[in-house]
Amino acid sequence: MTIDLYLPQRKKFENQPEKFQLSRNKLEKGSKKFWNQRYSLFSKFDQGVFMNQELWYSVTPESIAIFLAKFIQACDPEIKCILDVFCGGGGNTIQFARKFDKCIGLDFNQENLYCTENNCYVYGVEQQTELILGDWAHLEDETMEYLQQEVDFLFASPPWGGTGYKNKNMFDLDYLLPLSIRDLLISFFKISKNVCLFLPRNSNLIQLSEITKELLGPDAYCRVIYTYTEGFIKGLLVFFGDKFMPENIDKDTLAEQNTMIMQQFKEEQESLQKGRSNHSQETLYDQMSYQHEEDYTEDTVSTSTTNDQTFNTTEPTQEEEYPDPLFFTDTTANNDQETNEIIHETSLKRKTQYKERKKQRLNKKKRKLEMIQQEKINSKKNKNKKQRTHTHFQDDQDTGDKNEKNTDEIKDNKDESANGYTGLDY
Repeated sequence: MTIDLYLPQRKKFENQPEKFQLSRNKLEKGSKKFWNQRYSLFSKFDQGVFMNQELWYSVTPESIAIFLAKFIQACDPEIKCILDVFCGGGGNTIQFARKFDKCIGLDFNQENLYCTENNCYVYGVEQQTELILGDWAHLEDETMEYLQQEVDFLFASPPWGGTGYKNKNMFDLDYLLPLSIRDLLISFFKISKNVCLFLPRNSNLIQLSEITKELLGPDAYCRVIYTYTEGFIKGLLVFFGDKFMPENIDKDTLAEQNTMIMQQFKEEQESLQKGRSNHSQETLYDQMSYQHEEDYTEDTVSTSTTNDQTFNTTEPTQEEEYPDPLFFTDTTANNDQETNEIIHETSLKRKTQYKERKKQRLNKKKRKLEMIQQEKINSKKNKNKKQRTHTHFQDDQDTGDKNEKNTDEIKDNKDESANGYTGLDY
């Protein structure tokens, strides 16, 4: 079985393979920094993975995609089919297809779907994958009916509008594309009540809580998991659906634990800023004592340890075990002003640190350029000095030869005078 996908521009893409297998030198200036993260995006990057310029900064890291697939399966083992809206380069689609019977990837960008199709073949999940070309904001009724019948769970990583979200203290979820957070959720709930969104790390949790209560009722909650990669918050996983909520926890206890977790999160970030990595944080997810029963090995890039809250990313190695998804801060959005203040305070500190590091790098580069320039000046001076020394030596040698010649002439004249010769001819 192969992926049956009609792309009007397929022939054009096939004639431009270099467009989807970019080297670092061919990446745009703003995307070059993602080159060193290529194996964290796709562990099989060197086996023919396709990505265009946009996908370099929009693909979900593989460790997070693996965690998400395992988390969904652990919460609801009955799920058979997952819809990946805005599938992009297929980072999540591939991992869903590896864990579930079927994954449907949908995107309006033909280049993205072309990359997803290729990447599914690279990972060997083409038999579990179906791809659809379509705009979610203007999806045909026939396609919508088909998805309602097939899909058990809906995942979406809506476009964040590029990397500019990092420059904002708080990300307004109404600026998600192609629809606001409210309209997106309304359309998603028509497909399934089990929904997960991957949102920016600085998303407005108060806004998220208010929309949740508006659409699902005054007592409704959504579950928020903060995902980390290499010690930094990558984004938020926001879950909707009864089977994805913490069990046997009343609202008062939930609020207390939420405050405790965010305080621990704040302490953890302060510890990281001081250079002391303290990974003893106990998360609400850990308190649920979740253990994944399946234990198997596959080629992957992510490794983890039981006392670490981050995934360490390296180049692919053989037969590495998938990480257990136990290292993510877990909380619940419930109109918590303190939670937002902590997140925003941490975001500001991170930006200050980034500016300071950038300043240090610029100063270091400036000093290096000054040293190079000074070396050039010194080299030029030494060269000129050497030339002057050689000239003086030549002048001294010429003068010595001349003096020696004069001395010889005087000696000859004396010899001639002694023999009676005056040197005059008549």
